[in-house]
This record gives sequence, C-alpha cells and structure tokens, in this order.
Amino acid sequence: MITSPPTNVVTGAQFAVAVTPSDANDLPFLTRALWIGGGGAVQVTLLGMPDGSSVVYAGIAAGTRIALQCKRVWAAATTASLILAEE
Repeated sequence: MITSPPTNVVTGAQFAVAVTPSDANDLPFLTRALWIGGGGAVQVTLLGMPDGSSVVYAGIAAGTRIALQCKRVWAAATTASLILAEE
C-alpha cells in the first residue's frame, strides 16, 4: 500500500512506465503525473481517496500530461490509451 506522496511533485519526472489499466491492482508507485498518449477518459484512485473509490477524468486530449498523485488506473471506465505513469 502506498502511504506517502513523492518528495517533490513540482519537478519533472525521473522515470516513466507504461500503464496497463487494472480494476484489481495498484500501480507500482505513486505517480507525479500521467501522460495520456491517446485521448479519452481515465478512471483513477488518487492518493487521498479510500481504496476502492475512483474518479473519472473525461475528455482528455492526446498528448496531455496530467499532474496527479494516483495509486491506481482502473480499466472499467478508462478509454484513453498509451498511458505512462511518471515518477
């Protein structure tokens, strides 16, 4: 379980990994941001949200970087593609 935010969320990413949205598994680390390569919607659980809860960011344009401290990207309502989790 993720218990603390990144130490400095205002700087650029140190690394990134491709995201496979999952309704069962958290990301391997708490993100600084998500890069959305193919536009659509992203369903996420943010750092301060209870486990199992989520919010959907809809209408995200391709090539958008969203500064989010998220712990899970859900498959159920995620339609965006080519998602990278940045830390």
